[in-house]
Amino acid sequence: MPKPLPLENGHFLYLVHRVCLRRKERYLTTLEYRYVYQADANNPDSWIVRYEYEREPQAPYRYPVTHIHVNATPSAYSGQKPFPDLHLPTGRLTVEDLIRHLVHEQQIAPISPDWEAILERTEQDFREIQRKRFAD
Repeated sequence: MPKPLPLENGHFLYLVHRVCLRRKERYLTTLEYRYVYQADANNPDSWIVRYEYEREPQAPYRYPVTHIHVNATPSAYSGQKPFPDLHLPTGRLTVEDLIRHLVHEQQIAPISPDWEAILERTEQDFREIQRKRFAD
């Protein structure tokens, strides 16, 4: 079972990434991900923000397949549905983007001095795989 990863700022990151191999095309693809930034490792209700993606949701699915949930309610919000339950549309999020967010905006100290170069390399590798996949 996945467990939240402790972060340098005392919070936690829960990462679930479900992938599968597309045999005919011979590439690995993401079927689903869930990235949860939370305050307490033992309390799943302590989430602050959740990024979610499901490539092939079961019908009927009325929400954006890629979305974010925010565990807060803006004072100007007057909708019927609780704000944390809203599926706010977003684009696909790479793990590299999530790490940059945590370092720059959540004050998570990176453990490697060349962390930015590492993220750039892994992101370039990912984009090259994507480019090849769509070129075929």
